[in-house]
Amino acid sequence: MPWTPIIALPNIDIKCAVQSTNGAIMGYHDEPVAALCAENANLQIFLNGFKDAFGQELAPSLLLLNSDAPQSFRRSHAISGLRDALCASAVPYAIAWVLKHQSTSLDPLFSNSFAFYPWTLDRLSEGMHASTPAMLAVHDVNEFAGQANPEILYRPLQWVDEPLLGKLLERWEACFSAQEPAEEDIALFRSLNMAYHAMQTPFTTAGTEYDAGRLVALWISAFEIIGHVGVGDVSSRDVNRILSGNRPHTEWVQTHRCATFYNWLYLRIARVRNAYLHGNPQLENLLILPGAHYDLSKYAAVLYRMLLTQFLGLHHELVFPIDKSAADYAEQFAKVCSKHIEFTDFQDRYEEALDTLLSVANALGW
Repeated sequence: MPWTPIIALPNIDIKCAVQSTNGAIMGYHDEPVAALCAENANLQIFLNGFKDAFGQELAPSLLLLNSDAPQSFRRSHAISGLRDALCASAVPYAIAWVLKHQSTSLDPLFSNSFAFYPWTLDRLSEGMHASTPAMLAVHDVNEFAGQANPEILYRPLQWVDEPLLGKLLERWEACFSAQEPAEEDIALFRSLNMAYHAMQTPFTTAGTEYDAGRLVALWISAFEIIGHVGVGDVSSRDVNRILSGNRPHTEWVQTHRCATFYNWLYLRIARVRNAYLHGNPQLENLLILPGAHYDLSKYAAVLYRMLLTQFLGLHHELVFPIDKSAADYAEQFAKVCSKHIEFTDFQDRYEEALDTLLSVANALGW
């Protein structure tokens, strides 16, 4: 497939497969990127020009589009949408690991790792240009000295939520190839973009709880955009209507006022959003619940995957082979079970991460 390089992601080294019919995000050492560099000396110079704050050479990743893709895929919404789909499949998955094990993760924990670099080659690859709200500039690629974001570490990306990424790539293709995209797809990628900003580092230095509170507000917006589909003025009831359809494995006491623990958690997060954005003077014990190890912006990231699970219908049904007399029946049966277990393992990580907050929730009388 002929690929066209579009934008560099210098803060991350993609090690997993992120590719659909019309778009891909690949690592520096992936064969298609290497082939493009062999054909285009300026692209090689550009990618080789990236270093971190201490002069260490980096291997940036590259967002690519199918050279024969419709023009609609070259628009900013589509390009950002591909990045946002990957980010939503990677960062909450890594955060869930942190919440479950109370230890750090080698995979990216913030969306800053997926930031686009403002400088890129022009279409003829004869020079460079940058077009941002702050500048419009051109320069010589031979003088380029690329810089990674200094507030995060350059990281490899090895593990992503594969079922979620696969579904989001399907929806990305459908949304941006359609002459009139479906309301659900427009809302999905609008929500993913809000989630991308909610997943950024809350501050670089000298941070306060106000910074994390702002991220919680962005998370609630990402939830509400999804909840807005098919309704007029969105409310917490519309978001909870989606969440309550995705019940976790844990047994819930029927007398709880909320249908599930997820509904309770969402309302707590929404309360934090209101307190921070409305300037409430009393903020104690809101952002970090008593007994919790992390602030609610982290739990919001994991809860967002649970919302997408239901919104996207991200479920897997066991369909066993019918002919029990077949010679390879046992092999077919084992493959079906293995595929189901592999699929549910991804969902289990999120559920187990949220379960770590159950004792805190019970102590607060949910």
